Amino acid sequence: MRGRPGAPPSVPGRRRLSWPGLEAVVCGVARASVLLLLAAGCAPGAPPSLDVGTPVRGSLTQHDEQVGDGTLIDRYTLAVPPGRRVVVTASAEGFDAFVALRDEAGTVWGDGQTASRPACLAVEAAVEARLHVGVSSSYELALGPYVVEASTDEASPAGCRVVRL
Repeated sequence: MRGRPGAPPSVPGRRRLSWPGLEAVVCGVARASVLLLLAAGCAPGAPPSLDVGTPVRGSLTQHDEQVGDGTLIDRYTLAVPPGRRVVVTASAEGFDAFVALRDEAGTVWGDGQTASRPACLAVEAAVEARLHVGVSSSYELALGPYVVEASTDEASPAGCRVVRL
């Protein structure tokens, strides 16, 4: 076989895709083909990242993942920088959004949207933390669009639950 020492073997008839940012774009598309996902180097079904300062418009549909009680959920990953406060909010017009965070140890925190504020969790991490973010509805079968956002705003909505890691 030809190629650089230590490089993955090349397969005749296949080309390795190499394009900066391709992995993030492809991994962010939940229903992309497995071929593209593998070519980009991420596993099928890998949750897209929720980047601080970039709102994500999503939608709960009948095709989303269902958890044990039948609740539909969209998943994201979030990196929380050390010594920073990151506020995660989720809101929807057609249903009451619910946001949950899970750390690497499996501890879960959650909060639901109310009439006066979005679902909100403020995370304060002493060291860098990698969290799993879940967006769902406070009601089992609610469907529709939502917005989820992570920001470093020091001010968070009144009643926002604070999570210290």
